[in-house]
Amino acid sequence: MSNSIGNKILVTGSGGLLGTEIVKCINNNYKDIKLVTPRSFDVDFRSKLETDNLFSTEGDIDTVIHLAAVVFGLKGNMLNQYNALHQNTLIDSNIFDACKQYGVKKIFYASSVAAYGFPFVKIPLIEDDFLVGGPHPGEFGYSMAKRHAHSYLKVLSKYDINCTYGLFTNLYGKHDTYNETTGHVIPSLIYKALEAKKNKNPNLRRLSVWGDGTASRDFMYAKDAARAVLHLLSSSEKGFEMYNIASGVTTKISDIVEILASSLNLYDIDFDISQPTGIQSRSVSVDRLNETGFSCNHSLTSGLNEVLSFLQKK
Repeated sequence: MSNSIGNKILVTGSGGLLGTEIVKCINNNYKDIKLVTPRSFDVDFRSKLETDNLFSTEGDIDTVIHLAAVVFGLKGNMLNQYNALHQNTLIDSNIFDACKQYGVKKIFYASSVAAYGFPFVKIPLIEDDFLVGGPHPGEFGYSMAKRHAHSYLKVLSKYDINCTYGLFTNLYGKHDTYNETTGHVIPSLIYKALEAKKNKNPNLRRLSVWGDGTASRDFMYAKDAARAVLHLLSSSEKGFEMYNIASGVTTKISDIVEILASSLNLYDIDFDISQPTGIQSRSVSVDRLNETGFSCNHSLTSGLNEVLSFLQKK
């Protein structure tokens, strides 16, 4: 890869699911880049003072890959609407203000397809429909913070800053949050599946799944998502650009469960229809992304098996 993404790059959220893969990808492909990768215990981006101190101390950051966010998952988003809106808005406004003040030339921002208007104008989701209608009520706070960031970047692009706004689909990977309550769809399922596998009695290896399994989503392996981020940074031009970052393949939750159950030798699957399933179906157009020359390297099955192998060795 040629180095057109920057000389000194700040990656916020560098210890997370996507950030870890981006840092690895940069280190493996760009030998002349200096990375700034503070963790949440180093810098609290909700604090303007701490954010400004970081930019001031580093002095010559020319690219920011902004991934840091407060996330709660499906159930968590419903229970934390205000926190999701307020804390993410604080983080974004502090980062963007510092970018403008300290001469950053490129920004990549991680948004979410959850911020699309609902009911959807049409399926698959296309970038031109992003601001049509309001987000789903269950994710309203988080999604509106992401929309606010969209406004910031549109304005910042007028100040000779190249801004790329990435709308990520459901991501999964090795370095996710694996628990039952705050994790997203796949990490929550993986957590439950690995817990079920620990049962010494094979006949009691039961996997409990929220909903009836018919809901469908686009899922993307974090390794592919990291490649997409750097690909877009390297090919982006001046101004503002927006891309769906997804696999382009829609999969039912029940199909994911079958992959996990088969890989882990689970014998009993319990679909709990009393629990929420979120939006029934959400597919994403990747035509704009594909036109830049990007394509995924991993299928859902190969990605999931790679993640399971990694987690079982820990």
